[in-house]
Amino acid sequence: MNINYPTLEQIPIRGRLERMGGAAGLLERLGFSGAVGVLKMGVLELHIHGSDLTHAVHDGLEGEAAALAILQIERGGYQFFAQDPIRTLSLEVSATTLKAMQLTDESQSKPSKPSLLVLPNIKAALEYIRGVGGLNGWKARLTSIKNSTAVLLEKGGWQIVAMGATWDELQLALQSSQQGLNPKFS
Repeated sequence: MNINYPTLEQIPIRGRLERMGGAAGLLERLGFSGAVGVLKMGVLELHIHGSDLTHAVHDGLEGEAAALAILQIERGGYQFFAQDPIRTLSLEVSATTLKAMQLTDESQSKPSKPSLLVLPNIKAALEYIRGVGGLNGWKARLTSIKNSTAVLLEKGGWQIVAMGATWDELQLALQSSQQGLNPKFS
């Protein structure tokens, strides 16, 4: 009886990207270990030869742009096959993974829309603000919404609108509730 065992090229290393620090973390480890082969994530591919990234397959992108897009993937399954890589690029693995991680950080740190909360009056707005950390650092200004006055309170990415409120009502509410404390409103 003759048994044919699969070769290393036929047996992939499999796993989850989230356990390896995403595609960039996994490729960094493969490059450090001197691996030669193809990293597949569904239809996406990265070909590696030691510390060189030699080819990237990504629908609609080519070259370094394809490699950077793939390296920003942080979740999902992967397979690594020990086989001869295709050679259309010559990118240093560490530099490319670092660039991909920087792009990921930049995309995640883009400012988001402010969170908006609309409350019926100034007392409700001040009570809410006290419940989420206090009055310090909030800025107030008078605005108009649908032909009615309102006080807009802002801090960081938050905006709180007190409908129907006037500047005088804000000052009175602050004086009566703070008992002599001087919050930093402007």
